[in-house]
Amino acid sequence: MWDCRSETQRHSVAASTTELPVRTLTPAAVGATRRDLRIAVTTRPGTPGAQPRQGLGDGANYALHVGDDTAAVHARRRALQLKLGVREIQWLDQRHTTALLLPGSMGSERPRETSPLGPVADGCLVSESGQAAAVLTADCLPVALWADVVGGPVACVHAGWQGLYNGILERAVRALRKHVALAVPLQGWIGPAICGAHYEVARPLALRFIERFGPVGVQASPRDPDRCQLCLVSVATRVLATAGVAGTRRSGWCTYSEVGSEVGSGVGKQGEPGGFYSHRRLQHEVPRAAGTAKTTGRVATLVWRS
Repeated sequence: MWDCRSETQRHSVAASTTELPVRTLTPAAVGATRRDLRIAVTTRPGTPGAQPRQGLGDGANYALHVGDDTAAVHARRRALQLKLGVREIQWLDQRHTTALLLPGSMGSERPRETSPLGPVADGCLVSESGQAAAVLTADCLPVALWADVVGGPVACVHAGWQGLYNGILERAVRALRKHVALAVPLQGWIGPAICGAHYEVARPLALRFIERFGPVGVQASPRDPDRCQLCLVSVATRVLATAGVAGTRRSGWCTYSEVGSEVGSGVGKQGEPGGFYSHRRLQHEVPRAAGTAKTTGRVATLVWRS
């Protein structure tokens, strides 16, 4: 097919995909006992905090809906696929739903609609080796789930407060459980996400979470009596344990502060800067210009079997 872009544009896209910042985690780092499990997280290049907060010029965004150059994003996705050595990456059109994309061999549950961005869903299950499930995040939780058996199915889920509250993690666990023996443990890993210290919500929403999940992850804001800090990671960890996931590791990385808080998280060392996008941080740091929307890029979290 003829490429109508200029030579400079083509070279620019190629250059942006030559050095992709991505961290591939070992099975041991995420608590997996099967060596064929693979998890990867893309990051932003350079010194964290030094890039423009919207991040659309740093060559690390994987989302098509944030105003980035479409050709560059598609090229970046292809380069990531080559770098990871996977046969296919399943991208989604995420809308904070509880919809899951399942391959035909795993049942009939399919998203009700498909857009130019992909199947409309916030979670994906795959059952074939070399096929990666991916989600895009910039504060929300990227959650990898897998059956503790060689070649077993894996899932990747995007869970913001809406998806978490409405039960997307429980649905993903049930979908995995349907396709493995009851004796096979399910395991999970929660990737870089905003921590409770930097995620404050209105008190009525916090009370809804307490009614649904108990007081875990909720505490009063030290700055505003009408707001509460909400740690989605803590809530998700409780939800997964209740749903029957035998063990869930957490990355320990806060996307807002870009600093890790847990030793042995599998993503980096304690206190080492990360390099992630944060929608909430952007809202706080970049004043809204008249008539313009504030948006940020998205990093990708992927899980697959080698």
